[in-house]
Amino acid sequence: MKPLLPNLEDLAERAPRRPASGLETYALDRLAGRIGLSPWLDELPLHVGMAICESIGMVDRFGREVRANTLTQAEWVDAGESGFGIASLGVAGIQAFMDGLIRTYPYSRSATEGPQAVLGRWFKFLAFGAPHKDFDVVRDLVVDFMIQRIPFGPGETILGRPVERRVLHSVRSASLEMQVHPKRLRKILHAAGVLSTEQMELPYGNATFDAAAAAPTLADAVDGLFMTEVEPYIGAGRIQTKLLVDAGIIKPMFPKRPDLDHLFRRRDLDAFLDRLFADAVPVDEADADMADIQKAVKRVCCSTIEIVRLVLDRKLAWVGRRTGEQGFAALLVRVSEIRSLMRGSMEGWLTARTIETTMRTTTKVVRNLMECGYLKAEVIVSPLNRCPVTVVSQTSFDQFRSEYATLFEEMETTGIHFREIKRRLTALGLEPSIEREVVGAAFYRRSYLRRI
Repeated sequence: MKPLLPNLEDLAERAPRRPASGLETYALDRLAGRIGLSPWLDELPLHVGMAICESIGMVDRFGREVRANTLTQAEWVDAGESGFGIASLGVAGIQAFMDGLIRTYPYSRSATEGPQAVLGRWFKFLAFGAPHKDFDVVRDLVVDFMIQRIPFGPGETILGRPVERRVLHSVRSASLEMQVHPKRLRKILHAAGVLSTEQMELPYGNATFDAAAAAPTLADAVDGLFMTEVEPYIGAGRIQTKLLVDAGIIKPMFPKRPDLDHLFRRRDLDAFLDRLFADAVPVDEADADMADIQKAVKRVCCSTIEIVRLVLDRKLAWVGRRTGEQGFAALLVRVSEIRSLMRGSMEGWLTARTIETTMRTTTKVVRNLMECGYLKAEVIVSPLNRCPVTVVSQTSFDQFRSEYATLFEEMETTGIHFREIKRRLTALGLEPSIEREVVGAAFYRRSYLRRI
């Protein structure tokens, strides 16, 4: 300034006249010792506050890619005025400014752009144009804000500051960190309520979420196995695995999501196997009575789920584990024990053979009585051999016998020869209620027989 002092009056006379900008007025007040209207700026050295206002205003007025050496004196004044309006609001004003830059950035399809691209010249100024330590307080502000808004994690740096903890994740950053495909991860996060439906349409890098709140869901995603992966993991075949799932013994992670209903938590599968083998005895050589689940099902004629539930409910006295085998295929049970537990009673039910013996008639007659509805037949699973069997309830059979009888049955009761019984019935005009031509034997109502 010293060489200009002799001509200062002439220079002032030729200088263009304009009102002082807000930044210039603030600088004059600071030099005069007047503070209080902009508390946050007041805490900064004046040279820092002025540079911050100009660099913020430059980006705010002329875009994030503006070049400082292209601005005219008037444009610098405009930049200072705009930046002062933002910085005078303090931390909240600068955060709102950066938030606007983040929201309006034209992200690529991958949305992998970092803070230098998003914040533009504002970031580059702090990174390369303001090395003085007086600017550190502003750099710290920017770093804290970016950690909250862009998915940075430990091991990364912002403006030379190492990131110590992760606050925000994106689908992309979580996918890379967890080694889970982003498409699968996004579905899981949406099903768990971490991502909104609107975020499902965003690029992987823009779909962000709270890292701490989503930690359990991310752990589930890492553990997640699809049905085809579950089969070898638990050591069961495709059919056996499906039976376990259909029975609710193995439950999917998100049962109500059709696109994820075959995704399972690894820890749930581990818990199932632990329960299955909790009391298992190691077996090197299985004897004739021991069998795995698949063979036991065939030998006892029961279902896989019935045996599994017996094991899980601790209703078996002995469970084994074949050494050298892994998972479900290693489970051994005693066939005799399963058979004793599965074998029930036919009490209350009569087979055609039993009815035939009781009535001392033929198989054909019994079958015809069933088909014609005189004996109400039902098909049940036999508690003896677990196979379908046609039976008649004891109640239905007793009701039939109380209402109908053959001439031979009446002969045994009365001692009268069946021919004489028939002659008497004919004389009374009483014919068989069930004709021989229909079922193979003639049956009369007992009410008729009581009349002879």
